[in-house]
Amino acid sequence: MEKRTLFELTSEARAIEDALIENGGELTPELEIAMTDNREALVAKVESYGMLYRKFKYTASMIAEEIKRLQAMKKTAENGEKRIKERLEFNMRANEMTVLEGGTTRVSFAKNPASIEVNEEAMIAPYMFLIDQLAESLPPYIKIDVKVSKDVIKQMYKETGVMPAGAEQVQTESIRIR
Repeated sequence: MEKRTLFELTSEARAIEDALIENGGELTPELEIAMTDNREALVAKVESYGMLYRKFKYTASMIAEEIKRLQAMKKTAENGEKRIKERLEFNMRANEMTVLEGGTTRVSFAKNPASIEVNEEAMIAPYMFLIDQLAESLPPYIKIDVKVSKDVIKQMYKETGVMPAGAEQVQTESIRIR
């Protein structure tokens, strides 16, 4: 038996149906053989599709389970990494150490890039009357979402050396393990 695609089998079934209509519904021996052959081929094709579908479904399920297992392993490793850093940092600070060197490992404190901390409420408060006036003039389906841009504040501070009220530059440090 020749292999035919699902599309070809569907087209054949339509052609058989059209031939029956042309014959006034008379089922000729040729049309009966064609119908039987088409039905058997469709059944075989559906079985093949069903097996392939179940294989893909099972594979996707197994991959999803493996992803969950690997995510759990990742979380465990990240938690372990975090706890080790916390313990080293706590003990170094308790012993007033800034550097701790082993045979192949060096632990030290390093400054993080400066960041901007903002009190959005304090920074926005002087402008609330303007924001309220603007909001009142807008249709009800337009909302105003006011946010303070830390990036713009940082850039302004670099250029002018002036930090707006309600914002401050913060310098933190963290432990580095090499």
